[in-house]
Amino acid sequence: MLFLADVADQRTYGAAFYNETHAVYVGVSRPVGASAERLVNREDVTMFSGLRPFSVHGMYSSITAVAPPGCVIASAPDGRVRADGTLALTWSDLGDLVTQPRAGLGPWWRVTCGGVVRELDYHAMDQPPLFIKSPTVTERGQADPEMIANAMLDCRRVPGMAVDTPRAVWGGTLPGNTESIVVVTSTASDGSVHVCAFSGTGASMTLLVTGVAGGPLDLSRSVVPPWRDPNASKITTAAAPSGDILAVRLPASDGSALSDRLLVIAPVNATELRISGSSTIPLTGGVGVVTMPVPAQLNLTAVDATDQTIATLRVAEPTADGLLAGQGQMQRW
Repeated sequence: MLFLADVADQRTYGAAFYNETHAVYVGVSRPVGASAERLVNREDVTMFSGLRPFSVHGMYSSITAVAPPGCVIASAPDGRVRADGTLALTWSDLGDLVTQPRAGLGPWWRVTCGGVVRELDYHAMDQPPLFIKSPTVTERGQADPEMIANAMLDCRRVPGMAVDTPRAVWGGTLPGNTESIVVVTSTASDGSVHVCAFSGTGASMTLLVTGVAGGPLDLSRSVVPPWRDPNASKITTAAAPSGDILAVRLPASDGSALSDRLLVIAPVNATELRISGSSTIPLTGGVGVVTMPVPAQLNLTAVDATDQTIATLRVAEPTADGLLAGQGQMQRW
């Protein structure tokens, strides 16, 4: 037993179970006053995972998190988008064990041990079901209506930042690709946008692809790689200071990690994209693909047929193990 606590209206505990070959973490949250028999009922388990140095789980009203003794867990609310598309987060240190009401705790979590950041990731916790009216057409391009509806729903489940007003801004199939793509944007209160690229049909599971190839978040390192499902759809994300011009990294063809391709959606009248002043690519209907490995550091300038600049974007991907909505993820235990 790692901890047992009453938090808000929940009685919660975390425990590690292990033998010579396996180790798991079990988290349970039940109403305050729940009996010991209710707490150990396997049907009431709210989290079951491999035993890791850091675990966080919670219900609607409470959150618990545990890290190795002496480490510092920190939480941050949804951040603001900088001009370069990265997130600015404000962290609050919480110690090595967190048992607190959900209010005031953000979805971003960081663990620092001996002054070294060992983990940084987004944990959305349990959310009420989403019911939204989805469009059946994209604002630009085209895609299957059912795929658009799936993209609108799944993209709302993995924001990485506090957003609203989802829009299906583009749909289509890129040259050399067989899968269709739908790009959904959602707007934050300051006008910045979360960008979500949904690839596939949504007929099977949907994978959130954030990992850099070969790193700890590369899905091909999984013991049972879910990305081998040929029908799985993939989601990748980015952030931008406005919706004028967008750039979002696409997944690798097998869905295991991020690829070296950045999908750029500029204004529809843009005919060319200039990349850091040294190269150009043509745009079709304002859309094109930049090939650049992770992490990219680029200045993008979209121009029209008269050579007039109509939109600019700075892309500054951080050096990290993964990328979610412009924020670097780390997992370095």
